[in-house]
Amino acid sequence: MKKATVKLTNILNRQDHPDEDQLLIYNAYTTEDISSKSLYVCQSGIKKWRSPGWISGPAMYDHYIIHYLIGGEGTYRCRGQQYPIQAGDLFLIEPYTEVSYRADVENPYQYYWVGFNGIACHELLSCCGFTESKLVLSAPDHQLMTEHMSAIASLRSNTMATQLELLGHLYQIFSSLVQQEKQPDHCSSRYYYDAVAYIRDNACAAQITAEDVATHVGIERSHLYRIFKENSPITVKEMILAVRMEKAKLFLNNTDQSIEYIANCSGYKNVSHFCQLFRRLEGISPHQYRVKERDRTI
Repeated sequence: MKKATVKLTNILNRQDHPDEDQLLIYNAYTTEDISSKSLYVCQSGIKKWRSPGWISGPAMYDHYIIHYLIGGEGTYRCRGQQYPIQAGDLFLIEPYTEVSYRADVENPYQYYWVGFNGIACHELLSCCGFTESKLVLSAPDHQLMTEHMSAIASLRSNTMATQLELLGHLYQIFSSLVQQEKQPDHCSSRYYYDAVAYIRDNACAAQITAEDVATHVGIERSHLYRIFKENSPITVKEMILAVRMEKAKLFLNNTDQSIEYIANCSGYKNVSHFCQLFRRLEGISPHQYRVKERDRTI
């Protein structure tokens, strides 16, 4: 049986459940000429009813989302890692990244969320303490966080004035997280997050190297190596490889495209070299991986 492809979630198709005992509110905001905006809010909401064991996802979005748990607990899965989450925690969903999250069976979570995007997001989130390997943070001031997230979820109109009010509350949330985050080397985390974003956007489209990444973020290659050593368990080269293989596995799982086509889409012009790297990392060939994954879903 062919595994279903995870498509981008359309927030405009969601529906409210306004019952007092099962409060579930979705807000979607549209903006014009968003390509040059540094930050804008595109959705928000609140889920105040308890659903033991409920799984959200697998899902994928074209923007960032922060969830703030106001009660209960559960788990959050992203890139093969599972994170425990509980009341007072915030967890970050990144764009074009497959995620799922599950409410605890005995103590299911309740939460607010806010979805946003813009060219300033990488740096803002880095300043808050979020990284690719640190997607869950504890709120420094639960009363303040609840106040601003509640205010965001209550704004339902779709006007410029609303967007400005939404941004005001979102910046207050970021300010609280930045004040909590100890940043002895702010530039280090900023360069790291910018480098990761560049790698994720370009690793499969071009034959990028560590030198290319260093040039993009504006530092020497040796400095980039030191930054990765401080912020990541893997090197620049290993991250480029990981991103390429992540895309290759998505293609193998969800399409019937040839191995040569998948190799090209993952950044490899030489299909033999791609197969050698894949076997070295996964222990099996790309074809064997595809068969194994599809047999697992039958």
